[in-house]
Amino acid sequence: MVEHSDGSIWFTDPSYGIRSDYEGHEASPEIGSRNVYRLDPDHGDPDCRRRRISPSPTALAFSPDERRLFIVDSELNHIRVFDVDHGTLSGGELFCADEQGYDGIRFDHLGRLWGAAHDGLHCYDPDGSLIGKLRLPEITANLTFGGRQRNHLYMTATSSLYGLRVNFRAASYPS
Repeated sequence: MVEHSDGSIWFTDPSYGIRSDYEGHEASPEIGSRNVYRLDPDHGDPDCRRRRISPSPTALAFSPDERRLFIVDSELNHIRVFDVDHGTLSGGELFCADEQGYDGIRFDHLGRLWGAAHDGLHCYDPDGSLIGKLRLPEITANLTFGGRQRNHLYMTATSSLYGLRVNFRAASYPS
């Protein structure tokens, strides 16, 4: 789930909790597809922004200028980028792909995209090229920036929470 500076909240509806009893309670899907939604700040109703953009949209991150929305597909192991225009999505070009797969994603103040993957964090240049990996001993599920200067990188993994002070900070977004 991510918030846009216009007050809208964007989210996905992955089926993790109903595919098996491992992460929830096995059940049949109620909708029939996994989508990206936008919750309008004025009327509060969720509106499907993009149906079936990928088999399993999971994580979202706006570019620092909020003109693009990056969407992780956890089944196809890639990240696609969509143009955002007044709440409407278009495009969907492939930004990056890796057999390790991705889950959570975040931007730093230099415009680099950080993605939680099975072998740790992957860092991508704004052009989509892999800069490097921060390997962890467990499957990495998510990440966020914290601390007073937003220069503490926190990573959730299989059974641990990792923290690392870094020499960069979270992206700043329009307000």
